[in-house]
Amino acid sequence: MPKRKSKPIAREPSSVEYLCGVRVGERVRLIQEFTLRDHQGRLTNEVHSPGEIWTVIEPSSEPEFRWRVLLLQPDGDLHSWHDSKKKFWSWFERVDENDA
Repeated sequence: MPKRKSKPIAREPSSVEYLCGVRVGERVRLIQEFTLRDHQGRLTNEVHSPGEIWTVIEPSSEPEFRWRVLLLQPDGDLHSWHDSKKKFWSWFERVDENDA
């Protein structure tokens, strides 16, 4: 029987920081709507709305995720995003935990 892959665990904010400045465990808010694309770049029917809160998780050691921020979507699915200040912060903002 094949071993089932477990989902990554979101942890408390840590010292692990991506190039764009976001840290593992931080929560970020989507600031504009977008439609998810599949691994071949084709649009899917999955639309994410502004205001959704996503959680930053630990980087992957897999080469294809080297320049990607790994996030847990609100539904618990894994998603990756470009690890550059311009690309990441034009779509997300930090969640002030005092307001949450």
